[in-house]
Amino acid sequence: MRLCILAAMMIVLSYLGCMAQYYPAPPPIRPEKEPDLQLQLRSAKSDLEKAGIQLQLCNLYFNKPFKKKADLQAALRYAKEAAVTSEKWHAPITYNTAQLFVADILGDWNDLDSAEKMLPLVNDTAKIDLLLMLSYKYRFREGATALQLEKSLALAEQARLFSIRLHQPQKEVFALIDIAAAHVEQEKPGTEQELLALLGKCRTTGFLNTQYIYSVLTQLGFVKGDNAKMMHYALETIRSMKSTRDSLAAGDFYLWLAVAYDHADEYAQAIEYSRLAIEGYALHAGELGLPEAAFRYVSSLRKLNKLSEALKVALQIVKKYPPENVYDETVYNSMIGNIYRDKKQYDKAEPYFLRAYETGKKLDELQTIVNRDLGEMYVESHQYAKARPYLNRALTGPGTTPSFRGYLHYLLYRVDSAAGNYLAAMEHLHRNHKQVDSGLAESKQRDVQKLLIQYETLKKEDSIKIKDHNIALLNQKAVFQQSKLDKSSLLIRITISGVFLLIVIATLLYWQYRIKKQANQVVTQKNETLKRLVTEKEWLVKEVHHRVKNNLHTLLGLLESQASHLKDEGLAAVEVSQHRIFAMSLIHQKLYQSEDIRTILMDRYIAEFVQYLGDRFEGENVAHFVLELEPIQLAVSQAIPVALIINEAVTNSMKYAFPDKRPGIITIGMHNNGEQITLLLTDNGVGMRESSTSPKAGSLGLELMKGLTKELHGRVEFTNDSGTKITIVFDQYPAFVRYEEASDSEKEEV
Repeated sequence: MRLCILAAMMIVLSYLGCMAQYYPAPPPIRPEKEPDLQLQLRSAKSDLEKAGIQLQLCNLYFNKPFKKKADLQAALRYAKEAAVTSEKWHAPITYNTAQLFVADILGDWNDLDSAEKMLPLVNDTAKIDLLLMLSYKYRFREGATALQLEKSLALAEQARLFSIRLHQPQKEVFALIDIAAAHVEQEKPGTEQELLALLGKCRTTGFLNTQYIYSVLTQLGFVKGDNAKMMHYALETIRSMKSTRDSLAAGDFYLWLAVAYDHADEYAQAIEYSRLAIEGYALHAGELGLPEAAFRYVSSLRKLNKLSEALKVALQIVKKYPPENVYDETVYNSMIGNIYRDKKQYDKAEPYFLRAYETGKKLDELQTIVNRDLGEMYVESHQYAKARPYLNRALTGPGTTPSFRGYLHYLLYRVDSAAGNYLAAMEHLHRNHKQVDSGLAESKQRDVQKLLIQYETLKKEDSIKIKDHNIALLNQKAVFQQSKLDKSSLLIRITISGVFLLIVIATLLYWQYRIKKQANQVVTQKNETLKRLVTEKEWLVKEVHHRVKNNLHTLLGLLESQASHLKDEGLAAVEVSQHRIFAMSLIHQKLYQSEDIRTILMDRYIAEFVQYLGDRFEGENVAHFVLELEPIQLAVSQAIPVALIINEAVTNSMKYAFPDKRPGIITIGMHNNGEQITLLLTDNGVGMRESSTSPKAGSLGLELMKGLTKELHGRVEFTNDSGTKITIVFDQYPAFVRYEEASDSEKEEV
C-alpha cells in the first residue's frame, strides 16, 4: 500500500522537488535576500567570488516554496555558471556544490536518469549527498513502482557504505532513514524496531534532528491503522522539531498531526494543525503540499457543519495560493464542490466537480474520489442516470476501502431503485450492509484507539505527579533526618517500655494497613469487573439498535420497491407505513450513535424527522415548519409514541390542511412543565371538518394518536382555532423508572 494514500485527499502525492532537509543540502536562503545578492554579483572582484554568489542565488531560486518553472530555470543557469567557473579555477568544493544543485533540479523535473549520470562528476562526501538525494527522489517519484523502490534502497545502501568508509556518522543516519522509509513503503515486518534502534544510534552519533525518524514512525502508524502510535509519534515529531529549531519540514509534520487528530474525531485540533501546515508550506516545500493541508482544513470544518466558514476559508486559500498544476486545480475544485454539495446548492457544485473530473483524468486514485463525489451529488439531486457511470468508475477505481465501497453500493442501490432495476438494487443493498458491518468494526477500533491515547496521556501525567511526590518525600526525609540528629540525645533516654509501646502501635498500624489494602484490592477487582460488564452490555445494546435500524431500512427499501407497482390508496398506505417505519428507525439510529442508550434528545430528533417529512412531501405543498422545542430527553418507551403522533399529525396537515397547494405554517412545540410534558401540534389550514378531503373523526390516524396518547398515560385534545390544534399532555418518566415498573409487574405475575 502506498504511503501517499493519506485519508481522503492525500491519495496522490504531488512531486515537489527539494523536500525540506530529508537529505543533506545547504540551508535555504530566503527570497528577500535576492536584491543584496544581485548587487554583490555585479560588484564581485574575482571569478571565484562571483561563483560563490551564483551558488547562493541558485539556492534562493531553488528553495522558493512554490516550484515555478522560471525559478528552477534560473537556479539551473546559476548552478551551471558556477560549475564552469569553479572547474576552471580548480575549486573542488564550489564545483561539487554546483553539480549537486544541478542534479537536484533535474530530480525536480523527474529526470532522475540524467541526475544519476552525474555521480562520476563528484567525489568524497558530495557523492554521499548525491546518492542520498537520488534515493529520496526515487522513493517519491511520481508513480513510483516496486522496482524503483528497490532502486531507492540500493542507492541508500551505497550511501551508507560510503559514509562508513569516510567516517561520516550523521550521513550514515540519513542513509538508514531512507532505508527504513523504503521498508515502510514495502510494509516490511520489523520496520518499527528498525526505526527505534536508529533513534538509539542517534544518541551515540550526535544526530539531533530525530524529527525525521519520528515522522517515518508516524507514517508507519498510519499504514498499520494504529492511530494511537500515529498520534504519539506525530507529537514526538513536533517536540523534536521545536527543540532543534529546524522547521523546514514543518508543513509535513503539522499535516500528519492534523491527520491523526482527524482520525481521532478531534476536528478542532485537526483544523488548528492544518492551518499551521499551510503556514509551513507557504515558507518551504515538503513531501506533501499546501493543497492537501487546505483540503484537510476545509474537510474538518465541513465535519463540524461550519459550511459558510469552510467556503470562506476555501476561497481565501485559492486566492492567496493559486493552483500551480493540474493536481492543485483538481484538489481545489473538489474541495469547493464538496462544500456546495453539503449546502445542497447542486447547481453551484456541479461545475466545480466537472472541472475536477477533467483536470484529474491522469491522476487515477484522485479520480476515484472525484467520480464518487460527482455520483453522490447527482444522486442527492435526483439525477440518477447521470450518477451511474461515475459511481461505477469509482467502484472499480484503485485505493478504495471497505467503507468507501459500501457507500458506493448504497448510492448504486438508490440509482437502481429509481430506474426500476429492483434485483440489482437489492444486490447493492446487500453488499452495502456487509460493508457497513465492516465499517462498524473499524469505528469500534477507532474508539478503542482514542481511549488508548487518552490512557497514555493520563499515564504520563500520573508519572509526573509521582515524580513530584517522590521529590517531596525526599525533602521531607531530609528534614526528618536533620531533626533526628538534633534530638539524638533525647532519644537515648527513652525507656524500654516506650520502645515496646512504639512496637505495639506500629504492629497495630501495620495490621490495619494490611486489612485495608486487602479490602481495597477486593473492591478494585469488583469495580473493574462491573465496568467491564457494563461496557460489554452497552456495546451489545448498541449493536442491537444498529441491527434493528438496518432491518427497518431494509424494510423501507422493500416498501419503496413495492410502491412502484401500486397506485392511489395502495401507494398512499405504503407511504404512510414508510413514514412510521422511518420514525422508529431514526430512534434506533440515534440510540446506537449516542453515548446514552436509554434516552433520546427530542429537539434534535424532531428537527431531523420533520426535515425528512418535508422532503417526502416536497412538491405537493409549500407548508413551512416552525419548531418551538425545548431540549427534553425522553425514554425510548415514550420517544417512539411521540414520534408516531408527530408523524400522523404532520402527515394529516400536509395532506388535508392546505388544499390547492396553498402556503401554510405547521408548528410543532414541546415544553417541559415541571413533571409534565406538553406536545403542541398546530396548523393554520382549513381545520378539522367532515368533508371528502379531510380525515374523518374515526379515521385510523386519529384513533392511532388517541391510542398512542393512552400509551403515554396522557390526555389529548383536538380543537379548531384558525386551523387544527392538537394538544397532548403526559408525565415525563426517566428510562430507569419504566424499567423498575416493568420489573415489579413481572414479580407480581410470578
